[in-house]
Amino acid sequence: MNAVLRAVDEGCYSLEGEVTADTVPGLWPQIVAIAGKGGAAQVSCAGVTRADSAAVACLVEWARAARGAGGSLQVRDLPEVMKVIMDVSDLDGILAGAPIT
Repeated sequence: MNAVLRAVDEGCYSLEGEVTADTVPGLWPQIVAIAGKGGAAQVSCAGVTRADSAAVACLVEWARAARGAGGSLQVRDLPEVMKVIMDVSDLDGILAGAPIT
């Protein structure tokens, strides 16, 4: 299964499917377009069925791109595997300003 980023509402998105090193490159153009708009964005990861470190890197880069455009990213519903990767990688500081719930 591929990864899909769906618009749920204005500024709200749902990340779904297998978010891995194989699928993240396909998401990147859409993420860059969203981040480039600036403003606040929220993404729910409740629909992520499989994730690896590329999924976490994708969120980190999205948060950086959003901040670079004067916006922000709020991440919700992270799967446990992504929380563990973030914890082990000490990414809390990098995602400062990108609340994770």
